[in-house]
Amino acid sequence: MSESEDPTVYRRIGMPCSAWQHLVESAGKGNDPASLASDLIMLGLQSLDPPPPKPTFDLAKDFSRYPGGRFKAGGPNSGEELRDDYLGPLLERTGDLVVVNLSSALGVPVSFSEEAFGGLVRKFGPGVIGRIKLIGGEAAEEATRFMAEEAERQA
Repeated sequence: MSESEDPTVYRRIGMPCSAWQHLVESAGKGNDPASLASDLIMLGLQSLDPPPPKPTFDLAKDFSRYPGGRFKAGGPNSGEELRDDYLGPLLERTGDLVVVNLSSALGVPVSFSEEAFGGLVRKFGPGVIGRIKLIGGEAAEEATRFMAEEAERQA
């Protein structure tokens, strides 16, 4: 069975079954790959590959738009709280890659970032780096650097 005949493929691209069937039926009178590719582009899809992962944890929506300091004792929305009460349990619950979007927060203090993300490496070991993807510009770059530095210290 070719991929264009496989009824499960529509699930991977998030297309309703009727639209998928219409696409297969109209794609170059069957299974012509060039026509199928052309129809996919017209529908705004690049390929039959699944879409890239969406953030599973948005700092502003799932935690706080205003991150605080390093420790819980220093006030609300601390890096320690994010690590211990949110990201740690999320990593323990899922075997999948956890994507964290930092771009929606209004500033991410250095102490917050080091405690939350460097602290993940201290708590879970250097292997956690492969289980978490940070997105969101400079804040994500800085947090990634803290994780790498902590992993290097543990090596």
